[in-house]
Amino acid sequence: MTEIGRIRGVVVGQYGTPISLTVVNRLGTEVDISSYSTLTVTIRDEYDIKTVQYSGSFVNDGSDGRFVFTPLDGDIDRDGEWKGQVKLSGSGLVDYTQTFKLIVERNLG
Repeated sequence: MTEIGRIRGVVVGQYGTPISLTVVNRLGTEVDISSYSTLTVTIRDEYDIKTVQYSGSFVNDGSDGRFVFTPLDGDIDRDGEWKGQVKLSGSGLVDYTQTFKLIVERNLG
């Protein structure tokens, strides 16, 4: 259906800052997702050891494909290439994006 791509700029231990995503089609054009009432973001570390789910919320009204989710303290606890996917749900309607990559960098502190 849709693809999100690769997300960068996340560091181990980061939380409370919303991560913004945009659902686009294969040509890179934003997809109208305003007909969906529930967005569930699932991310999983590269070793399939840890899986975390979030409720997403539209940045505007969803017609531009933009939404955010916010990690909590302790959620992103290891570096590497995490995988993610978004479940879009509405009245009698469920759809999934293709998987995306969330690149998590080491925290040097």
